[in-house]
Amino acid sequence: MPTPIILCGKYEEMGKLLKEAISPDFEVVHFVDSPEAGLTDIPALLQGIAPTASASKLGTGNFAQVPRAIVLGATYDDVWVASLRQAITGGLRKVPLLMPDLSNAPAVGGVAPSPAKANQAAGVALRELKKLEVEGKLDGGYDDVFTYRI
Repeated sequence: MPTPIILCGKYEEMGKLLKEAISPDFEVVHFVDSPEAGLTDIPALLQGIAPTASASKLGTGNFAQVPRAIVLGATYDDVWVASLRQAITGGLRKVPLLMPDLSNAPAVGGVAPSPAKANQAAGVALRELKKLEVEGKLDGGYDDVFTYRI
């Protein structure tokens, strides 16, 4: 059975590439397409509550299990992560957040990444998810933020 995750991103085409890259080991149960939606949808999902209807059909909608990790795209910055972490404290399942390290990345000006860059990011995200799984960090006891280089 694949491990359920939440994927947060601005571009569905990027999300689709990541979803395909991490399957069958991981299942994107919900795709969050805006920071605002994430601050309401993610706490609900971590309580086992289906989120409000999403325009995106990228996630499977299989909410039988609480998600074990959250993978963030470049739209989701440190300030947003701090807001999310505040929103998901207190009794909710702990989940690690994976986010790209963009400290040396060139500004792209709101343009979707190239397919090559998207595939590269998807491969790195898969590697990091598998690493967390092997280390036992997807079991509900970790809520750290893990950054990875693309």
